[in-house]
Amino acid sequence: MNKAIVFGFVFLVLASFASALDITIELESEGSFGLGEDVTFNYTLIADEGTMITFLPFIDCPSAPMPFMIEETVMLEAGVPYEASFNALTVGAYVETQMCEAYIQIFSPIDQIETMDVEITAEPIFSFSLLTCKDFSCIEKSKVFVQGDTAYFDYSSSVANPSITATLTSPDSSQQQVSFPMSMGLTEIGTYTLTVAATKEGYKDNSASVMFGVIEKEVEIEEEFSTVPVEDSTSNDSSGGTFYTETVVIQNDGPVGDIPSDNVLSPVQDDGSFDTMDSGAEAGKEVAQKEVVIETRVAGPVEDGNYMGKIAIIAGIFFVLVVYLFYRIKKSR
Repeated sequence: MNKAIVFGFVFLVLASFASALDITIELESEGSFGLGEDVTFNYTLIADEGTMITFLPFIDCPSAPMPFMIEETVMLEAGVPYEASFNALTVGAYVETQMCEAYIQIFSPIDQIETMDVEITAEPIFSFSLLTCKDFSCIEKSKVFVQGDTAYFDYSSSVANPSITATLTSPDSSQQQVSFPMSMGLTEIGTYTLTVAATKEGYKDNSASVMFGVIEKEVEIEEEFSTVPVEDSTSNDSSGGTFYTETVVIQNDGPVGDIPSDNVLSPVQDDGSFDTMDSGAEAGKEVAQKEVVIETRVAGPVEDGNYMGKIAIIAGIFFVLVVYLFYRIKKSR
């Protein structure tokens, strides 16, 4: 009973001491921060008597990168202001316009918090993308063109009439400033790069880049597939089978040497009957087309009379063995 009275008395003394402690928190800020500026605020802490305090300075923004929360501990002298500042972040091009909350929160020896609003005023972002097309209306989009074609270049944007600066890099690495939107005849084979910078007042700058290629002529490839039965006399084993035949026709208007090496197909058999190039073709000879035939065995054996006879013999031997075993078991009993 006496211990309960003592503990109650101590609690009342501590409670009265805590309630008597008064800490004033003052926050100061410019209120609004733009691109390249530090989002920060100044604060002042004043206690009416000397005490050690633990507190947290912070700025909370809904969609901006925030620093780690770090608690601080300082010794306040009675009536002497403690002044400091807190810097949360620098407004970069990636930061959007938003309202943030700056605050000081005291955890010990009392619970107390003071807040204020600060604003980040950043320029909005607009979308911008490039279009490479084969027609003026840009219905047929493409990034591969044939030499001699006319290519059309346009853009898609979430804002109207942005200011555009365009640079075209040719396959020989030369660059030139071009108007945009634009169209151009493609005479040089290779890879082009179109780079565009787009600006709009009141918005953040934007940019886009696209690569497109120009080839000499499209290559046409035709494929025919069929299955043909093969007699026993032509198969590699006695079971016969079915061959799978693929005929590939490569259209090529250039010389023989222009046929890419990865299109040359090796024959299945070693008799030379399926060579991919005529043995009498001369260097530089124009070739209209080339046929390559590949045969592969895919089916199982072909049934014939001899095959069924072998099965009958095996079945007869098996029957005799069964009868013999049955006889031996019965005799042993």
